[in-house]
Amino acid sequence: MSLLIRLVYLIILTLFFGFNSFAQLSGNINVGTGQTYTTLTANGGLFQAINNQGLSGNLTVNITSNTNENGANALNQWAGNYTLNIYPSSATVKIISGNINNRPLIDLNGADRVTIDGRYNGSGKYLRFVNTNTGGINFRFINDATLNTITYCMIEGTYTATTSGNIEFSTTTGTTGNDIIQLAFAI
Repeated sequence: MSLLIRLVYLIILTLFFGFNSFAQLSGNINVGTGQTYTTLTANGGLFQAINNQGLSGNLTVNITSNTNENGANALNQWAGNYTLNIYPSSATVKIISGNINNRPLIDLNGADRVTIDGRYNGSGKYLRFVNTNTGGINFRFINDATLNTITYCMIEGTYTATTSGNIEFSTTTGTTGNDIIQLAFAI
């Protein structure tokens, strides 16, 4: 092939794969071992993809296996009024864990309309969030995180500070604070 044809071919492939790899997310996505995203918060994980690409519709996330989180990427707000729903993919407990100091395991940084529901098909408690570091928390709501729900999940941590807990309602740079947060835990 001539150099010009190779160059045109390379440009076409770059445009095709470049646009497809940065398409906004919607529909159903699996997170876990062997999936496109193996983590929620690490580099290359789902939260980084949402922050970079945004959502083009509601997104349902199925956690398919235990995940090892490092808290590197908070979930930021996306454009549009789309929802993000996180569920277990089966009636087997999925452990979302990390040993994270001085930052949360799951950080909702202005993210709105996020539901983390540990039920599978409407029953049970199959999502377990564990931060094993005494200097780290599990969840933080910060910068006007609004309309978020955590329900039917197990939350375990060893945070030892006397001024906060495993779930933190933090500060804001916005105008209304962190509002309409629902925490519902079945015993």
